[in-house]
Amino acid sequence: MTYPKNRLDAAAAERFADLALACIHREYPNKLGQHVLTSDGDVRPPRELTPAFYGCFDWHSAVHGHWMLARLARKFPEAAWARRARTALGKSLTAENLGREAAYMAGRGRTSFERPYGLAWLLQLAAELGEWRDAEAWSAALAPLVEIAVARLEEWLRKLAYPVRSGEHSQSAFSLGLMLDYARVSGRVEFRSAIESKVLEFYFRDRDGPLDYEPSGEDFLSPCLAEADVMRRLLRGGEFAEWLQSFLPSIPGDGSAWIQPVAAADPSDPKLGHLDGLNLSRAWMLRAIAAALPCGDGRVRSLRRTADEHARASLEAVTGEHYEGGHWLGTFAVYMLTASGGGMCVWFTGLPCAGKTTLARRLGEHLEALGRRVLVLDGDEIRKHLSADLGFSGNDRHTNVLRVAEKAREIVEAGGIAICALVSPYVRSRDAARDLVGDGRFIEVYVNTPAEICEGRDVKGMYRLARDGKISHFTGVDDPYEAPPRPELVVEGFGKEPAEVIAPIVDEIERRAPS
Repeated sequence: MTYPKNRLDAAAAERFADLALACIHREYPNKLGQHVLTSDGDVRPPRELTPAFYGCFDWHSAVHGHWMLARLARKFPEAAWARRARTALGKSLTAENLGREAAYMAGRGRTSFERPYGLAWLLQLAAELGEWRDAEAWSAALAPLVEIAVARLEEWLRKLAYPVRSGEHSQSAFSLGLMLDYARVSGRVEFRSAIESKVLEFYFRDRDGPLDYEPSGEDFLSPCLAEADVMRRLLRGGEFAEWLQSFLPSIPGDGSAWIQPVAAADPSDPKLGHLDGLNLSRAWMLRAIAAALPCGDGRVRSLRRTADEHARASLEAVTGEHYEGGHWLGTFAVYMLTASGGGMCVWFTGLPCAGKTTLARRLGEHLEALGRRVLVLDGDEIRKHLSADLGFSGNDRHTNVLRVAEKAREIVEAGGIAICALVSPYVRSRDAARDLVGDGRFIEVYVNTPAEICEGRDVKGMYRLARDGKISHFTGVDDPYEAPPRPELVVEGFGKEPAEVIAPIVDEIERRAPS
């Protein structure tokens, strides 16, 4: 079977969903690798110990199997299999089951249970459910378990003196990345700060990553690429480009392929088969690293080409032929196809009443219908909340743009799409926003609507008030609008249906961050 290299279509989604449906409630075989016995009473079957996450061979695979089902069902809500997915999720994610999961995790002797890998995936499941309108009850039921997990991870971060540089579950870099994505989308400021501090403490000063020593024979994560992947979540544009050059100086700048995919000699071996997962995780990390670099960086084409080669090498290996791989590889495939560098910022700029908000909302609705994670940041709404303390002087306008850009960056770093609709009249402010978000993840869209059309739409009469001198600092009248010299796209906010206008924007998003 051939899969599209950059797209999760309905047929592939069904195949991956079937893998999860076949195993999330399959109790045996089961590896209770982290189950600590404290008494005879702990000798019980998996379905009694952890009644929500007892399938998929082990606890962490059961957790991310549920994550995969949730993501697929949210992305393809009308698919024939989506009803079965929702039924399966509902069977697991009951308040009773998750209450018993919480009691188990809080039990004596389980301080390090599934830490960090399984707990990081649990946070991803929480984030996914939190963004799905159909999952409010499941999200609420999961909350107590999430609180225990966050507390455990916060304690771990305080005590962890050195990074764990393995290529398997214990690796710190990969889990720190998942944890940071969750902290950002959930608004956990202290948790986020602790993670970011630890990432910089562990990795910022690293140089010449020993990629030549990879892989180890049972790796499913690359220590070096995972480190770069978590660092791109913190460093911006040129700063990340410079750090990456020092850490992985061998990345080609001419578009040629870099590291080669690996081959699993025996996919039926539960450890040796890890290498199929390594290809998939390398692919999403390479794409995310490429997306964080400035557009003109010569390494981008090489990273993307190498990522595509890794994806092609292992997507067809994601089958149910061998349960040793089938119980977990589907998650890696879906993560790669839906979250590998998929964050993007679309920045609409133009005169007041040019049509920015209308286009932003229509674009958001379109992308949400495709299963994308979207947040629209509208200038008028921002002024009521995030920037309620600011006026309309040049400095205040610049500060407003920076605040919105910082919020957009958080969304992008978590794999979402931030759609910003602001007048943002100054080139320097928009350039600063681009630098904050990252050039490779920033699409500037100039809504080029003539001033007379904008004024004709102005139901509030702001243009008239400005011309009459009753308000000041109004863009297009007594305050200048600086048109973008090199926007990614120029669209007209008049004379066409919004669906037609946003079509090239959707194409550009798909080109840069395939769904």
